[in-house]
Amino acid sequence: MKPFSHIVIAAVWLAGVMLAGGQAAFGQAEPDGLRGDYSHDLRVDMWDLALLSTEWMGRLTWGPNRRMAPEMVAHYRLDGDAEDSAGAKDGVECGVVSWVPASSAKVGSGAVLLEGEGYLTLPDTEVFDLPDSMTVSAWVRTGPVDADVAIISKGDSAWSLGIAGATGTVRFVRNGLIPTGPILGQTVIDDGQWHHVAGVYDAEQALLLVYVDGSVDAQADVTGIPATNMYPVWIGADPEHAGRRWQGLLDDIRVFNYVLTANQLFQQVTWHVDAVNGRDTYNGQGRGRAFRTIQRAIDMAADGDLVLVWPGVCTGPLFFDGKAITVRSAADAAVIRAPGDYAVSFYVDERGDSVLENFVIADSIVGIWVHGTDPAIRHVTLVNNSAAMEVYGGGEPTIEHAILWQSTYHDVYVEGGYSLDMRYCCIQQGCSGEGNFSADPLFADPPPVTITCNRRMDDSSRKESPMSRAEGVAYGSMMTRPVPASTPAIRACARPGR
Repeated sequence: MKPFSHIVIAAVWLAGVMLAGGQAAFGQAEPDGLRGDYSHDLRVDMWDLALLSTEWMGRLTWGPNRRMAPEMVAHYRLDGDAEDSAGAKDGVECGVVSWVPASSAKVGSGAVLLEGEGYLTLPDTEVFDLPDSMTVSAWVRTGPVDADVAIISKGDSAWSLGIAGATGTVRFVRNGLIPTGPILGQTVIDDGQWHHVAGVYDAEQALLLVYVDGSVDAQADVTGIPATNMYPVWIGADPEHAGRRWQGLLDDIRVFNYVLTANQLFQQVTWHVDAVNGRDTYNGQGRGRAFRTIQRAIDMAADGDLVLVWPGVCTGPLFFDGKAITVRSAADAAVIRAPGDYAVSFYVDERGDSVLENFVIADSIVGIWVHGTDPAIRHVTLVNNSAAMEVYGGGEPTIEHAILWQSTYHDVYVEGGYSLDMRYCCIQQGCSGEGNFSADPLFADPPPVTITCNRRMDDSSRKESPMSRAEGVAYGSMMTRPVPASTPAIRACARPGR
């Protein structure tokens, strides 16, 4: 079995064992005296692990309310084809579809030209149901329209982004919400010029928003539950209304199952990383031209950009360098390993818009190291590290839906012994309380939970990692074993390991 599989299975198995915690996981009864026999064949083997992994990953990704982990659902660059550079949801040409070169496009190396006689149809997959928050965006260029036209649509009985014929403004529909009907923008965009448009449904804030060229163009308070339907998604047409054919140019269409801010919407460039097939000499634009290393993508990214990491094992250390970017696994959680080093470091004024999301971080001295900054860390599994997380210099990271497991010395160390705000994290050591769940993740609408984690028993203010000390140190109820003096210390005022 490949190392990647070992790491992912180990993380999932550990999470499952934790959830079992004296009873069968996920409501399955175990035969008396044989814990872990989820397949009920009176033995514990890989079949049980596979079953547990499937159940756990479903619980981890969506939670009891079935919300999906935040991700870019699809990205159509439209550079001469309908390939989905965010996954495998490639479109198919229907009718008359033309492709124009970079000189006629807004971004990239091309765009699609539709003249009312053709469209692109996308695979019929449930990821386009978008039952929670959503964002859909596109670059558009068209002349005056005299009837409603679709940019990308699943039909008005689900969701649709287009232009209203009566006003020439953006028309965004998210059915199932009250008040019913479309929300219309204020800016006329059927003027023959390029415009960037987006429709956003923010489930948490109960808002519908329309963006045009970097600004909020309309918004409405809503209630209700988003509806879906059995129709496919079409680009340049509406599967429920035959007359809504686009006439003009479309470019760089993106669909997300979460809310993007204005900064993310209108400045975002997506950089791809593929540790298996990528090369750092590539341009990082699309999976076929992905970088090999995450750090290369971070170095190229600007504030508001997205780094998508495809499944594989990536090597640290990684440094965010103060950038307001999101680094996220593109599909199944990629693995970050930094043997003998710190896997991910935040220490250059990162704030809540510096986001690390959906990774397994393993086999490192410190999984995540924070000094004086406040990054957002979500849906990560830190397993088999000497220390899962260390926080220095008054840092206040936001940590949500994480698993910290099998750390050699400590799961969370906070210099000065103050408290961190954590939300529904599975923490093996030293963090008792509501946030350290063992049976039900309760991911739905979690309130902030304040947990005091791994306070040092002495009042030393030294900046070096507790692991660098040759003597044992007590953390909560856990006593670490002595550490060799050769273990490298964290450099609090310089970039560790770089």
